[in-house]
This record gives sequence, C-alpha cells and structure tokens, in this order.
Amino acid sequence: MHMFPVQTASTEKKGWLVRVADTKKPCVISREFVRQLAALVEKAENEKDLLHLTILMPTYFGKRGKISLSGGDLDEMITLSSSPDEQLSFFVETKQCFTRLQQLECITSVCFDGTVIGGGVEFLAAFDLRWSTVDSLVWCPQIFNGLCSGFGGEITLTQKFGRGFAELLLYSGKKCEPKDLPAHFYADSTAQSYGQLEGIVGEYLKKLDTTSLKALQWQKRSLDKANGLDLSSEILQNEAYAAFLEQWAKR
Repeated sequence: MHMFPVQTASTEKKGWLVRVADTKKPCVISREFVRQLAALVEKAENEKDLLHLTILMPTYFGKRGKISLSGGDLDEMITLSSSPDEQLSFFVETKQCFTRLQQLECITSVCFDGTVIGGGVEFLAAFDLRWSTVDSLVWCPQIFNGLCSGFGGEITLTQKFGRGFAELLLYSGKKCEPKDLPAHFYADSTAQSYGQLEGIVGEYLKKLDTTSLKALQWQKRSLDKANGLDLSSEILQNEAYAAFLEQWAKR
C-alpha cells in the first residue's frame, strides 16, 4: 500500500500536502513506514523551490481511544530478532530518515488527532511545526519496559526541546496533554476536531504562499535556533551511540 500520497497544497507556490493512508490497525513505525517516508523525503530533497511539506497522520479509533501513531518499533525489532544485523540496519535507517526529514530546506509540519506513542514522538520531533487537536496526547512508555528511547531520543529531544522536557517525557511515563508541553512544541493545539485542525493548517499554508523561499528558509533557521537544535550534529557519527546500537541489537 502506498502510504504517503503527495497532493499539491498550493496553486500559486510549490507546497506538498500528504495525507497518510488510513489503516485497519494503528499506524506504526515499521520498516515499511520508514522506507516510504524516506522515499518521500528524498523526493522533497530533489524538488526545487519546495516551500512546505505538511503530513496529516491518520486517526485510529480503538478500545483505548484515539491513536495517531503508535511506536511499533519494538514490535518490528522482535520480528527481526533472528538477525541482529537487520535490527541494527532498521535502527540506522530510521534515524537517518528522521535526520534527513529534519534537515529539509522547506518548512515541515505534522498534524495529528490522537495519541502519539514511543518512537512516534521522535518522528514528531523531526518536524519544524506540530499541529494537534486539544485532546491529543504524547506518551513515551518505554520506561515501563526498562528501555531507553529507540532512536536516540534522549539526545534528539534534549537538543530540540530542552533537558526538562526530554526528562519529563522519557522518564516519567506520563501521558502528556498539550498543556503539559512547552509552548514551542505545538504550532497550535486548540482545534476541537480534525476537521477544524485542517482548517487552521490550511489558513497557515495560504500565508506561506505569500512568502518567498528565502524568507521561509530564514524562518526555518530561526525555528531551529529557538529550539536549540544543532543540525550539524549527526547522532549516527557518535561512536558511543553506534556502539550502544550494536550492543542492543544483539540482545
């Protein structure tokens, strides 16, 4: 199934609107999800003068409420348990994909209505802007399994949102509502429904259409600076982190 169909979000300037396909199960960060996302990122990297890329996540309604993106990376690791090399490859592919998404020159946004869990939170952190409904939750339950964040979230979340936020999310096991998170985590979290959220985002995208590419690139650099993010740092080049991944993959 093609998970990331691209639509043109603007008629005057070049922008992409991507609505992730609904599934019968919660959307998870599987190898297939990562590979399709990587293909989308590569397409955006090669698209000249792309102003913005906006991804709308699906909402799964289940017994435990609304889920927008379940981590799922632990389940993927279990399926690859017979091959430590494949496990390590999945780690690296995912981290590289999130880093490339983070380094796109265009303004990137992600929209969700529901709970984002585990590795999904690191996916959110790769975007410049995050939009959600008022009752959406962000949750990192890895601590209950004695695990750290799968793709280097301790470093990524600390760099982007600050140490206090990262520790709250990763070590408390708390399901965080929009009011629990720092103001710069969300571009907007006041929508009462997904339909209302799409309207808010649509108005924002119209404003982007009146902005030059250079101005948007300046805005993106300002967002990165405000969030304390150093795009020159590549976690995969950290020898200690690489050694940790290799050791964890052999478990």
